[in-house]
Amino acid sequence: MNGRHPVANRGCDVAVNYFKSRDAADRTVAELKALGVRAAAARGNVGREDHVERVFETVRKEFGRLDFLISNAASGPLKPALELGAQEFHDALDMSGRALLTLVQKALPMMPDGGRVVSLTSLGPRRYIQGYAAMASAKSVLEALTRYLAVELAPRGVRVNAVCAGFVDTESLRGFPNFAEMEREGVARTPLGRLATPGDIASVVAWLCSDESAWITGQVVVADGGDVSGSMSVNAGSIELCTTGVVEIRLTVKDNLTFSTNLAESGLVRDGNTWSYVPTHRQGAVVSVVDLSIEGNAGSFALNPEGGCS
Repeated sequence: MNGRHPVANRGCDVAVNYFKSRDAADRTVAELKALGVRAAAARGNVGREDHVERVFETVRKEFGRLDFLISNAASGPLKPALELGAQEFHDALDMSGRALLTLVQKALPMMPDGGRVVSLTSLGPRRYIQGYAAMASAKSVLEALTRYLAVELAPRGVRVNAVCAGFVDTESLRGFPNFAEMEREGVARTPLGRLATPGDIASVVAWLCSDESAWITGQVVVADGGDVSGSMSVNAGSIELCTTGVVEIRLTVKDNLTFSTNLAESGLVRDGNTWSYVPTHRQGAVVSVVDLSIEGNAGSFALNPEGGCS
């Protein structure tokens, strides 16, 4: 079995959408056909409604129906929110957020009852990622649509879910200017000790398309290798670290990070540039370790390690 194509491994015919990467689409179609399923490439920019109609015309012509819709297109500028132009922000929302709505609307006429819709989201709506403001906003739209579409399509038995993929070793991730640092941090805070592969995430998507997940809809399924971090590198006005349960925290301070709050008064003990919080009532408790690497400039730091988030 080919781990790159778990949906095809389950016997599904596949339409491959692409816009600029024709060679990659052709290679994927060839791999799928080698697995014994039908496959076809359909060119189109899913951020444009006329292109989406053209894509589905190809699907209708080649396959006649669409049982599973998998949406993973994403595009947006890598820059701080305050530097985003109006058109840049609009384009990111179109490609990475609104596109899901257009795809579902156009797919429904050829989707039988009991179909599946799965989209790909990211860590961006949950935490600060440097330069990711536009994409994080678009993914937040996608996650909200997932919940609303799940309710509206439930009478037809169509299940709608999203997969939060964490850090996946792809060409897109490697396009980040600070990829090397992101890779080091991602591997360090992942218990499984590596970044995800596209095949890891494709397997979760295939499961959500199967009857084995029949009772799951309207959910964002997190597949991040057990990421134990509470934050990424930040440059923000304030930082609040709040966790549930008994947690040991190691906070590494880099560059010119300054806090208006005295870290020692917050219950942290300093060793060089590392501040540690160790729970006092550890006996009989399961203790997890959270490593945080924070750099930039921040105005305050609030520690609430055992009281949960407000």
